[in-house]
Amino acid sequence: MARRWLRRYPATALVNAYGLTECSDDVAHHRVSTADGGANAPIGRPLPGVRMYVLDDAMAAAPTGVTGLLYLAGAGVSRGYLDDPAQTARWFVPDPNAAGERMYATGDLALRRPDGTVEYRGRRDRQVKIHGVRIEPAEVESVLATHPGVRDAVVTVRRAESGAGRLVAYVVGEVDPSALGEFARARLPAAFVPAAFVALPALPRNANGKVDHGTLPAPESTAVPAAMPFAPPSAGTEQTIADIYARLLPAAPIGAHDNFFALGGDSLSATLLAFRIRAAFDIDLPLHEVYDRPTVAELARLVETILDGTAPDGGSATNGGSAPDGGTADGADGVGNGATAGRAGEASAP
Repeated sequence: MARRWLRRYPATALVNAYGLTECSDDVAHHRVSTADGGANAPIGRPLPGVRMYVLDDAMAAAPTGVTGLLYLAGAGVSRGYLDDPAQTARWFVPDPNAAGERMYATGDLALRRPDGTVEYRGRRDRQVKIHGVRIEPAEVESVLATHPGVRDAVVTVRRAESGAGRLVAYVVGEVDPSALGEFARARLPAAFVPAAFVALPALPRNANGKVDHGTLPAPESTAVPAAMPFAPPSAGTEQTIADIYARLLPAAPIGAHDNFFALGGDSLSATLLAFRIRAAFDIDLPLHEVYDRPTVAELARLVETILDGTAPDGGSATNGGSAPDGGTADGADGVGNGATAGRAGEASAP
């Protein structure tokens, strides 16, 4: 929307204002420009007297470019919710950088750009976990929005009766949904690529203008799968890895382009997959490679480069043993929080 505005009214200033009722409404401004880059216009820098913190779950400053939780402190922060001490205690928490003061936990996700401006990344209550991987639907939406043919997009989780979930993207615009799978795979980690895309003339919205997730259509009848056409694994490395997939997953047959997690893999079975590939080829295969390259073909290419001695950092051939089958490794979810120690970082107005 901001890009369309700037193209149509290049001489008219466009200001993105961010604020919440609990903090006297506006607390940050950003003058939008074509130089901002990225899919989201920044919410900018805090107004005078306001402090903005982007913190991780340990209440330490999130590194630049890493998504964390947004907290607001200083002038404008209200005293709490009227006659509701429980909610006040939950959302108005001690400020680690100002003794005796409180800050408001917005529930919003944000990151700090290298130039110091803050970018809104969605709501924490939309964070989901699929196959052991924590996913921010807003991040996927932001990437899809950069496609020139997409006017609007929303990503949500659809769950089967078994409870298994999959990401589904609903898109509006002049774009072939089947082409968005390749577009997304080139720009997102494999676990973040939607399993299906649904084209709609418009996203359903409620009276407040927000997307009405409850009325989004079920994807079965109109969805375009994100997966590539089935191709049998080739003999050799691909077939060996496909056989390992088949022993860990209920799906059959296993194709060269099948995604381990889309077929039902989770963090525990991913750990077993990494172990069995190590044992089958006598190599050192870091667990994160299973998340970075979750298809049979991708892992086969990596295994062959390791065996050839041209692997990327982290992979190597080994003559040593591996952990016992069924063992687990730290970080089995395949995600890191980028936590740093020390004083919580902040941005404040000059």
